[in-house]
Amino acid sequence: MNVSLSPGTYAMRRTGTAKLYRNNGGAVFPYSTPELVITGTTFSSYPTYYFYFYNLNFTPTCESARTMVTAEISCMSTSETQTKETVKVHPNPFSDYVNISRPELVKSIKVTDVTGKLIRTIPNPDAALMLNDLSQECIC
Repeated sequence: MNVSLSPGTYAMRRTGTAKLYRNNGGAVFPYSTPELVITGTTFSSYPTYYFYFYNLNFTPTCESARTMVTAEISCMSTSETQTKETVKVHPNPFSDYVNISRPELVKSIKVTDVTGKLIRTIPNPDAALMLNDLSQECIC
């Protein structure tokens, strides 16, 4: 079928005539093959039978064309950075300005809004940044 499935519990639905077979020879649960594991049956009338479908044909419904997607994740919180040096930015939240404790350690600052949209990039920032022209939705 060329379908990748994550581990989990799945069910199949059929339409038309079912090709359902049963086997009671060697159907000891869990019944394993390299592709699947069957842990038991819920069919109480035949508790020692292994039921299976044979020669299934799958028809995809509502399938769209595959499209290659490239995602760039660039907005990272300070708790995710790994550095030996500590840089503090305060106050948080800010109204007019922010202070940077060690600006010599900072290459640039990216100012984003609450959705992560880039508003401004400030290369080689000074110790005090005037940001009073920004709206209150921005995050430094």
